[in-house]
Amino acid sequence: MVKLCLGSANFGFKYGLVNKKINQNKLLKILSLAKKSNVLNIDTSFEYHNSHRNLKKSINSKMNIHTKIFINKNLNLTSLKKKINNFNSNSPSQIYSILLHDQNDALSVKKVKLLKRLKDEGIVNKIGVSIYDLYILKKILKLWTPDIVQVPVNPFNLDFVSKDFLNDLKRKKITIFARSIFLQGILLRKYNILAKKYKKDLEDWFNFCESKTIHPVKACLDFCKSIKEIDYLVIGVQDAEELKQIIKFFKQPIKLSSKLIIDKKYKKIDLRKI
Repeated sequence: MVKLCLGSANFGFKYGLVNKKINQNKLLKILSLAKKSNVLNIDTSFEYHNSHRNLKKSINSKMNIHTKIFINKNLNLTSLKKKINNFNSNSPSQIYSILLHDQNDALSVKKVKLLKRLKDEGIVNKIGVSIYDLYILKKILKLWTPDIVQVPVNPFNLDFVSKDFLNDLKRKKITIFARSIFLQGILLRKYNILAKKYKKDLEDWFNFCESKTIHPVKACLDFCKSIKEIDYLVIGVQDAEELKQIIKFFKQPIKLSSKLIIDKKYKKIDLRKI
């Protein structure tokens, strides 16, 4: 059954087009509600500025930390272990999995070998890769099988929702994390940020939600929940109230199937190109 995973990019810096960095007081309230609501997985990265440090200062209970890293030429097994141990020491929560933050790193035998050593030595439980492009993931799967893949899934990015492809990932026993499910908040409120190129499709999205009398948050959640192969939905929030709302909608039965939204054929929005 699909679970929620709390995204933490904005715990360390201003992230995305519409989100702001959150302060320590808000972070404590978010983590407290997450624990009470059994949201016990956190997605983060060594690259999210102070996110790791702020998480370590704020977490007071056991949660599964899924982090990511860019591997540069100066990073070896010893320095990688040190980074992980620095987070794990004196913390009730430990790094459970580590993913390659750059999808192209997963095509490097040397870099993948580093991650495999971490798993073989019991430093982490799972290893994987964060993906943007389907064609890159297909190349990776010819070289090795990650334990975890993290992919963008939302009504404006259908690249990874092919039933056959998702079934293939599950046959390989790969855990699937869906991220950008709200497109960094763009699908939740009427913004003018994306201007003319996507204006018509975004207006149609909000009109569609209104016509179905469904809140955009629930529409995005239902879209992903109805794709049964997905294991975790990575969600970003600005405060505890937003998390409370997401949890409420997440617990409700699915009202809107993914097929209804797929049939709308919205123009793909790739935030890397904006």
